[in-house]
Amino acid sequence: MNRKKYNVTLTQDERNTLTHLVSSKQTAKRKSMHAQILLYADEASSGGALKDTAIAESVHCSRMTVIRIRKRFAKEGIEAALNPKLQKRYRARKLDAKGEAFLIATANSSAPRGHANWTLKLLANRLMECEIVQSISPESVRKTLKRTKQSLG
Repeated sequence: MNRKKYNVTLTQDERNTLTHLVSSKQTAKRKSMHAQILLYADEASSGGALKDTAIAESVHCSRMTVIRIRKRFAKEGIEAALNPKLQKRYRARKLDAKGEAFLIATANSSAPRGHANWTLKLLANRLMECEIVQSISPESVRKTLKRTKQSLG
């Protein structure tokens, strides 16, 4: 027996809202697709809910997308199912504004004795020597310089 874990049962108002979203040309494609998925998955509709694979084929998405939308509707409601999740920053930035200012000032100053120019590794080492950060890679230094539109040359 293949029972669905997350059932979608829409009210008449929700069904009307979703139908309007699907038919409107102003609606973003992703939002329209999610609305279609919810309409096809509605248990309260006259024909009952379609199977996830049938929904996925008719909406041109994967079966997992259908399952995810169904789950978000059941747990968080219609707004969460229609709108994309906000991405969380997985790691905090190594350098804050003060650290970035120090990096830019250092990169624009004269190179240390024995070197013609600053290298990313030298800048990373200088940031650690001055205890701006505990550890930082040359790649993080490069990305910071690129983001602030600075260069070493």
